[in-house]
Amino acid sequence: MRKEDKTVVVTDLSKRMLRAKAVFLVEYRGMKVSEITEVRREVKKNGGDFKVVKNRLAKRSLAGTNIASLEGYFKGPLAIAFADLDPVVISKVLAKYAGNIASLQLKVGVLDGKVVDEKGIQALAKLPSKEELYARLLGTW
Repeated sequence: MRKEDKTVVVTDLSKRMLRAKAVFLVEYRGMKVSEITEVRREVKKNGGDFKVVKNRLAKRSLAGTNIASLEGYFKGPLAIAFADLDPVVISKVLAKYAGNIASLQLKVGVLDGKVVDEKGIQALAKLPSKEELYARLLGTW
């Protein structure tokens, strides 16, 4: 990869990280391409993005963002899941696939500037979505 291409990737990732409401790191070691594609489609369908990027470039893109605390977690083959609309929905998708695909492992995430570990992501996945909460609120009247 040429230096100009790397610069473009780092710039795009930085913008993407600033725009996201939450960012999750997922280890995909041993997954088939078809499985990664399926996860990517499901995340995209639910208002997010799923990218596989070199760790070195991802670390460079963290500079100047509110998720710079993730820098120490980039070890091994990691994918980045961005939640643009609702972090709960993306965490549900990731938790579902982590339960179905043994080689997909939730590592860490950042939500509102705070680092969340695997247990925190699983707890977030168990929360009801915004739509469910609105329905429950309207149902009480």
